[in-house]
Amino acid sequence: MNRDEILKMDNRELKLAVAKHVMGIAVNDGIPCKHPGCTQHVSRPCEGCGRYHPILIPDYPSDIAAAWDVVEMMRNKVIYKYPVCPNIIYHHTDGLWHCEYFSGDWMRNATAPTAPLAICRAALLAVMEFDG
Repeated sequence: MNRDEILKMDNRELKLAVAKHVMGIAVNDGIPCKHPGCTQHVSRPCEGCGRYHPILIPDYPSDIAAAWDVVEMMRNKVIYKYPVCPNIIYHHTDGLWHCEYFSGDWMRNATAPTAPLAICRAALLAVMEFDG
């Protein structure tokens, strides 16, 4: 995924990408495991493969409480041997929310109309560039 693809993601795509790449949650991608009913588990992870149905994934791009979990997860990451810190989130006079993640000598940022969306975009940009 590149920056343009990440910034164009709809809420559902971003939610699932953040869950998988930032939060480390195994997400059921619609391909069932050999366990009966794998894609139908909506109240718990599949007992066969451990993946979560997308309905169980928090709405990171829309819910500030869930997005704050992303901030906390990013604080625990190490990229290029440096811890990710600090996370700067602010509302600018341009009416947009800005989120920046720093580590060593790099910085990744994103802007959005809401704080949770900016948090998620910036986090995914950082981990996708450096982790994957």
